[in-house]
Amino acid sequence: MDQAALKIEHDAELSPTPSSVAASTLAEPASATADLNPKRRRRRGKSRPLVRVWLPDLEEPPPSGRPSALEHAQRLLDWLQSDPAVAGHCVLAADLARIYPTLCGELNWSPRPWNTVAKHLRRLTGGRKHYRWVDGRRLCAYPIPMRAT
Repeated sequence: MDQAALKIEHDAELSPTPSSVAASTLAEPASATADLNPKRRRRRGKSRPLVRVWLPDLEEPPPSGRPSALEHAQRLLDWLQSDPAVAGHCVLAADLARIYPTLCGELNWSPRPWNTVAKHLRRLTGGRKHYRWVDGRRLCAYPIPMRAT
């Protein structure tokens, strides 16, 4: 392949070069530089950046990172607000926890722990916990606001 056609991604920005081969630079995990012998101390030198390479016309670029729990909560809220039967009503947390993996499957995301997503969802829906009595039990519910136009 031609070196002039190489795309290198530095800190999630692509350089403006022709695209027959693309690459991204990632920080190397700490475990990759750890010494296997714990008694032996290793000098830490400057490590070279890790570069991922892909063909933009034939492949999709490797994921740049896992979406945060806040991004998951925002996408879940957008998904709920897009349904007129749900927007403007309260939805039980147990129901959201049950359908959340389905949303992640549609987005091709790996689900995060529900408690971390729920914390951000609570902040996005007003910052307070809301409870409803259902079948004699007090359950947490999230008010889903109407989508702002």
